[in-house]
Amino acid sequence: MRILIDFTQVPLEKCGIGIYALNLVLKLYEMDKKNTYYLLIQNDDDSLGFINSPCFKIITVNSKIFRKFIFRCMLEQFYIPFLAFRYKINVVHSIHYSFPLLLCAKRVVTIPDMTFFKFPERHLTVKRLYFRFFIYAASLLADKVITISNSSRNDYLQRFKAPPESIEVVYLGKSAVFNTNLDKSRIDLVKKKYRICNEYILYLGTIEPRKNIQNLITAFDKFRKEVDGKFQLVIAGKKGWHYNGIFRMVEDLSLKEKVIFTGFVAEDEKPFLIGGAKIFVYPSIYEGFGIPVLEALSCGIPTITSNVSSLPEVAGDAAILIDPNSIDELGLSIKRLYNDGALYEQLRAKSVAQSSKFSWERCAYQTINLYNSLG
Repeated sequence: MRILIDFTQVPLEKCGIGIYALNLVLKLYEMDKKNTYYLLIQNDDDSLGFINSPCFKIITVNSKIFRKFIFRCMLEQFYIPFLAFRYKINVVHSIHYSFPLLLCAKRVVTIPDMTFFKFPERHLTVKRLYFRFFIYAASLLADKVITISNSSRNDYLQRFKAPPESIEVVYLGKSAVFNTNLDKSRIDLVKKKYRICNEYILYLGTIEPRKNIQNLITAFDKFRKEVDGKFQLVIAGKKGWHYNGIFRMVEDLSLKEKVIFTGFVAEDEKPFLIGGAKIFVYPSIYEGFGIPVLEALSCGIPTITSNVSSLPEVAGDAAILIDPNSIDELGLSIKRLYNDGALYEQLRAKSVAQSSKFSWERCAYQTINLYNSLG
């Protein structure tokens, strides 16, 4: 089979869906020696530079043009159908909601989550309307829809009357670099880079309202006043949208010396930033999967996360699950992990076992089977 994967949807600073796309392609490259892949990619992205195989063909487009939303939409609707016709493509995999409407090939569409419906006010109007249209269109036109958790699949089927058999759950994975045997000197170097000088609570993810960071800051402020004033809170990740209130809150609470914003963290630094944390907290209101939780569990870091959407699927019984809307519950959970050594060690032991249930190899294996099922 000939399979085209649209990698132009992936940003240069990869998080969430970008991590999924990169690791999926890496494992397809390692595991699938039968199908032929055509990877459509922006020419400023060198993350697939490792590819050198007759089974994988790279097609580049000019990023100075096609990083712009309107032109990328045109590429998707006109250039991808042209490529599908020219190269006799059997399957086109669109990995971020939208896909070509007019196509002479089978369509596979990954819909990571339903935030454009559940939290419409937290997206730019043009993108909200655009992606809502394509999420709906996928229920009518896609040959297969991939969701990355049962929670997302249920959300999708509750809203659209798509055939249930057309919706496949393919869990994400984690890289082997996230483990419990990290080099302490590398951890110290990363801590020094980001001015971390004490034990710290870590949040890792995009800075946006859905991630519930303001509740985390409030809970942290109470914790440091009541229990340990030396602790730092590290908020790692790039800015998303509506983030000004988060930075203003830190100033209003006089926490500038206690709360560290790292900005975007490169993949080669992430394991060491996670591995150095005392507690990992991810109190998101909604997630399609929640890769940072899985990465923290893989490093054996006791974790607190939300009891909503897909997060219980990822965390299992290896993390403390809290109501993300309850600041008191979040604060008490942080105190429990700080004070209860037995609970702390119990979660460390459980976390690695839970994380072993997810792998990029399994993700790629399921995806290859899905492609082949459309042949």
